Amino acid sequence: MKWLVAVMALAGCRDALAVDQPIDVVPLGSWTTQQNADLEHAAECWNLGFGTTYRFRVTSDVQRAQVAFDELQCLNTSDWALTTAGFDARVSVCLHNIALASTSAAEHDALFGVFTHELGHVAGIIDDVDDTSSIMGGIEPLFVAERIGESIFSTEDHALFAEYNADFTGRGTCDPIVVAAPPSFSADSLQCACP
Repeated sequence: MKWLVAVMALAGCRDALAVDQPIDVVPLGSWTTQQNADLEHAAECWNLGFGTTYRFRVTSDVQRAQVAFDELQCLNTSDWALTTAGFDARVSVCLHNIALASTSAAEHDALFGVFTHELGHVAGIIDDVDDTSSIMGGIEPLFVAERIGESIFSTEDHALFAEYNADFTGRGTCDPIVVAAPPSFSADSLQCACP
């Protein structure tokens, strides 16, 4: 009976993971080295900018965000990804729709932008905004390669994070900028770094 009370109490809780605790980001299925790098770099952007503790490929008994390439997500041709929250968050990504929206050279750029956007939803941000300079802009995959040397997060991204994580006391290391990743990844790989 105690478990039923606990479940009922938790049912009213916020439908997102707690950003003041580590969140394991776990890719499911078969991924290329480049795709893994894009997801890891997206998680690091949030850690640098907001002080979250996204941990790539760690699989412990703490909070988890599982990321998978899911063909069912492709049924709606205007959607690139969807994040569902709960005790374990799940990010479903349609590679086919991302490829259709970009050139092959920009595909990893778009994937990095989509991963970064979806990790914002994992952090509790519900809204997609119309501001195309915002990583939380929901109009199309954010191509961040054209913003090398600029901040990846807009003023609106910061406001949304603060709104949905009002009790979070962590602080980011810096306002991260978009940089080209070392050539060991690929010529079109991106990541975040402190200026």
